[in-house]
Amino acid sequence: MVKCRDSRKKLYLSKSAEVVSENLAEASRHVQECRECGEFIRGERHFSSLLKGAFRKDEIPQELKERVLGETKEEKITRKRIFQGTVIAASILILLTLSVTLGRFIFNGQNPAIVSDIVDDHIQFFQPSDMQVQSSIPEEIRPWFTGKVDFPLHIPHLAAKLKGGRLCFLGKKRVALLFYEHQGSPVSLFVTRDLDIQRLKTEKKVMLKGKGVYPFEERGYHLLVWEEEGLNYILVSELSINELQVLI
Repeated sequence: MVKCRDSRKKLYLSKSAEVVSENLAEASRHVQECRECGEFIRGERHFSSLLKGAFRKDEIPQELKERVLGETKEEKITRKRIFQGTVIAASILILLTLSVTLGRFIFNGQNPAIVSDIVDDHIQFFQPSDMQVQSSIPEEIRPWFTGKVDFPLHIPHLAAKLKGGRLCFLGKKRVALLFYEHQGSPVSLFVTRDLDIQRLKTEKKVMLKGKGVYPFEERGYHLLVWEEEGLNYILVSELSINELQVLI
C-alpha cells in the first residue's frame, strides 16, 4: 500500500518535467481516497499559484532592451558618425601624405634611383687605390678619358684640390668620375652627357656664375647638378650645400 508521504512526494514533484514516477497513477488514486493527502496537495498547489502571481511579467521597455543588448539608436548613430569621421580623417591624411610625396617628386623632378647610385659610387670609389689616373693637373687627366667616354671631357675649375679620376657607369652610360678634396673632405664630380637632366631639376634652383644649379640631399650627402658646355655635372660630398656652392 502506498504511504501518504510517498504519494504526496510523487504528486508534488510530478509538476516538474524532469520527474517520472512509475507509481504516479497509484499515488493519484491514494490522494483521491485520502482526505488529508488531498488537502495537502491542493494547499501546496494553491500556494504555488499565489507565489507565481506575485511576480508580474511586465513587458521590458525597448530602450532598456537596447541598453542591455547593445546600443540605443542615438548611440548607434553617434558611433556611425564617429567611424565615418575617422575614415574621412584617415583618408585626408593619406591624400595629404601622397600629395606631399608626389609633389616633392614632381616639382623637384627627383630621380631617386640615379641619385642613390651616384652617392653609392661616391662612397665606393674615393680610396686612392680606386683611382685609375692620379694627377692634380686637368691636362694630364683629360687625355686618359679619350676613347673611354663618348664625349670630349671638359674639367671645370673648382675651388678644391683635384686628386685623379676613373671610369664608372650610371646605368649603361660611361661616366667620367673625378676626385677632389676640400678641407679634408672627399668631393666627387661625375661628368656625363645625355643625362635626363630635366628629371633632376628642382624648384630650389640657384644661380651660380651664370649656371642654374639644382641641389639634392641623399642619405646625409649633398649633391649639386648643373649643365655646362653640353655636359652634365653632378658634385657630391658630405659638405653642406652652401660649402659645395662655394666650390663651383
